[in-house]
Amino acid sequence: MKSSLVVTFSFLTLSFSLPSCGDEKDKGSEIRMGVDDTAPMVVLSDLKDYITGYRYVWKIDSAKLANLPTWEPTKEEPPLSPHKAVSVAMEHLGKSFPGTTNLTIYSVSMSKQGTGSDTNLRELSALWAYQISFTATPEPKPQNRALLNVLVLLDGSIVIPEVSPLR
Repeated sequence: MKSSLVVTFSFLTLSFSLPSCGDEKDKGSEIRMGVDDTAPMVVLSDLKDYITGYRYVWKIDSAKLANLPTWEPTKEEPPLSPHKAVSVAMEHLGKSFPGTTNLTIYSVSMSKQGTGSDTNLRELSALWAYQISFTATPEPKPQNRALLNVLVLLDGSIVIPEVSPLR
């Protein structure tokens, strides 16, 4: 039996299906935002999925962060349209999961990164990104399901998470 897990914060939505985990009620996923102590990389999201046993870290180089387009939602359209962001995400997933016969968009959202407790992080104060979540047929392995959530920056680039086993 499969269940769905949707984790929503003001800065990021992660949505993926998980295998049934029986009575392991105390296990789940943990998300942390902030700046990585090993600069110059800036961590956008750190997901520890205790059900699959993997960790996913979305981060970008601080130099790239400084060169990303800015956006004022009350003054102009975003520099990257939702249509273009979806196209970029679908192209990325097509290359990442070549055996996939069907990608279905589950959600498209755009949010300011670094909100909430991270509002004082200068590096994240003007970072907006699209979070585009998909379902796929055939469904990927459990440790790859989080990769169906694509973070697209306003320059059209994808933030690819580092995946590692939990220790």
